[in-house]
Amino acid sequence: MKISQILIRDLRILSSLIIGKFFRRDPNLWVFGEWFGKRCCDNSLYLANYVSEHYPDIRAVWIHREGTDLSLLHPDIERIEMDSAAAIRCLKHAAVAIMNEGFVDFSEKQKFYFGSAVTVNLWHGVPWKRIFNDSVLSKNNIKNFHTGLMNAVCKAKIFLANSSEFRRILINSNNLESSQIIMAGYPRNSLFYSENLIEKARQKTVEMIRDQGIACSMETKIITYMPTFRDKTHDIFSFVQLSTDEKFNSILEKENAILVQKGHFITSERGGIPNKNLNTRIIELDHISAQELLAATDLLVTDYSSCFFDFLLLDRPIIHYLYDYDYYANIDRGLYYRKEDVACGDCAMTVDNLIDSIDNNLKDPNKNSELRQQRIQQYLDCEASGSCEVIVNAIRKELKK
Repeated sequence: MKISQILIRDLRILSSLIIGKFFRRDPNLWVFGEWFGKRCCDNSLYLANYVSEHYPDIRAVWIHREGTDLSLLHPDIERIEMDSAAAIRCLKHAAVAIMNEGFVDFSEKQKFYFGSAVTVNLWHGVPWKRIFNDSVLSKNNIKNFHTGLMNAVCKAKIFLANSSEFRRILINSNNLESSQIIMAGYPRNSLFYSENLIEKARQKTVEMIRDQGIACSMETKIITYMPTFRDKTHDIFSFVQLSTDEKFNSILEKENAILVQKGHFITSERGGIPNKNLNTRIIELDHISAQELLAATDLLVTDYSSCFFDFLLLDRPIIHYLYDYDYYANIDRGLYYRKEDVACGDCAMTVDNLIDSIDNNLKDPNKNSELRQQRIQQYLDCEASGSCEVIVNAIRKELKK
């Protein structure tokens, strides 16, 4: 992007924020968005649905891009297309704006009329990989200064942390005060506290697998592979590499198991992880909700993705496949912790290690149960079934200031 284009964009952002200070705010108008307006499946979704179900006095509005799948959204929530006249009116008058990525969840044209609104960033995952200012590894000091400046300007007033450890990281990486942090669990994890919803997620996942022409029943073991994105490379391991591996396929058949790959949202936009030549026990499901897939999963394979923190609440086996550990930690995004201090199960460094770990954990799901409970205490000490109510109460308290 040229310097002139950057300056025009920055002026547009700053002017919209200043103008937004002069509009009257409706305390019962709350706008929601997530993932640049392109998705509807994360923390903002679950909190929006909760608000719609329990607070009929609040007008909940979902801002989205054209073509976004809104099938999981509560039917009473208004849907308004991003950057439309109606969306701009909502941004100008909403007293509360709830996001999970940043202000970019509401406007592609960088028109953020939040002004005096209470802006809440629910974020989208407990970090092992570095975030915000901590993730800037470029040696371009001018670029870093500009990025830091715009992050400071386009920053929510309130953030959500589901643990004391995450609160510390948020404060240090984003220059926040403790008073700017709501301490509560992630809204999306409310799914994991309902056996009925878990069962429905399992049924839905099995049906989606069957729709791929794959034989699958409620008794079939589902292994899910959910890797995070890479900032500096598109080279991400895919189980397509094991589609003809005799040992691995023998394990899947013997254990009545299916391997489901789901790439990270950003990875999928870049073209996804390779999915050609998958066999009848290794399939790709990119369009399923991550949270519903996790609820249906018997064994999770991941790397540095925060999905494993959520999955901890189900007390099921986790394997970290860290084939690029040194590169990711030192050259790509960077990591806050050594693998020994955060891993919630086996750490496989090679394909052979990975296959053996999958075999062992399928045979003994309780293999690392004690370690998983320890990690919950370390990294998820605020997770609880009533977290959505805690968040709503905190926001309403903020509105009264």
